Amino acid sequence: MDRVLTSKNSPVPRVEKQIYKVPKKTLQLEVRRVAKEIDYIPSRDEHIIFGKYPIEYYDKYFVSWGEVTAAARTTGMSEKRNGNNSQKSTQQLRLLEKKE
Repeated sequence: MDRVLTSKNSPVPRVEKQIYKVPKKTLQLEVRRVAKEIDYIPSRDEHIIFGKYPIEYYDKYFVSWGEVTAAARTTGMSEKRNGNNSQKSTQQLRLLEKKE
């Protein structure tokens, strides 16, 4: 067939897969590191001073500075995947147990 492949039956052409020099997750974790160092979420200008990656990566890969700093505002993101969530689940269940 002579047709342009689309994503999920959308008439909009697919966007080419982007290759990042530094993964977006790594950049967000760097913002989190800086936030821990200075004790608050850094502004873009502060991150230029304290961060170790060029600000151009953040400008090119993210829609806004808010998207960049989203990882620094949460506690669930880390560099390593944790496949074993049973300990965390057990702790949460203990909170629901009635104490006598």
